Amino acid sequence: MFAAVLTAFLAFGCCAGIGEVVPVPSKVMQKRIKCTIILPASYDQDTMKRFPVIYLLHGYSGDNLTLVKVLPLAPWSDTFQVIFICVDGDYSSWYIDSPVKKESQYETFIIDELMPWVDSRVHVRASREGRAIAGTSMGAQGAMTIIARHPELFCAAGGISGIYDLTEFPNQWGIEKVLGPLESNRQRWRDNSFVNLAPRLAGKGAALMLITGLNDFSLNGNRGAHEVLRQNGITHEYREYPGDHTYQFVKAHGRELVAFLAAKLAPAGH
Repeated sequence: MFAAVLTAFLAFGCCAGIGEVVPVPSKVMQKRIKCTIILPASYDQDTMKRFPVIYLLHGYSGDNLTLVKVLPLAPWSDTFQVIFICVDGDYSSWYIDSPVKKESQYETFIIDELMPWVDSRVHVRASREGRAIAGTSMGAQGAMTIIARHPELFCAAGGISGIYDLTEFPNQWGIEKVLGPLESNRQRWRDNSFVNLAPRLAGKGAALMLITGLNDFSLNGNRGAHEVLRQNGITHEYREYPGDHTYQFVKAHGRELVAFLAAKLAPAGH
């Protein structure tokens, strides 16, 4: 079944401009992770052309189709000449390597399994200059944490309505299921919060954008991450707009984030 899906995907023409769902094998988690791959309509016109890629991480309770439904990614793929990879984050994985759930190792999956899989099978620019990562809510926290830990692999990252300080929400969204209870694992929670990992990006030259709503319950965490970045001399874009923690807010500002990332990526070419 997997071979058939992959063969169909690699036929290119059948899915250029559309979202093709591909089950990517994970040895570390012993299962297949669904990823939606969106290609520009021109993808199959020149097999030597390589496109920049943006990895997109959904929020809590979502899956690999969530952002495909919320945002017009197919036309944006054409407009910005980028490939989108929408990852299934298993509802509430928080995109971390869980010390509690050994079957939930999503950072390792993205870095050590998904990216090499994409680099070897999809016509992407397989370099730092050709990769960006972004997300919403849980996915924004995941994207920013991943670039903080792996700045050599991505040139840009961004988030909308990010939950950047996990310790603010000790009983919410299944965080304790992947990190253990906050009361007995406070340092672990801190070590997995972007607000504490942000200083690692000093001097790394990554392009960063944080967008949040003035009525978002994560506003304090966003302002905290912004302040940490500022104090560490890390250049970034930080924007607050009217709105709260909703898909409507994501729809309103998704293009702004994608345009920012696309402008920082190496353009499509040979």
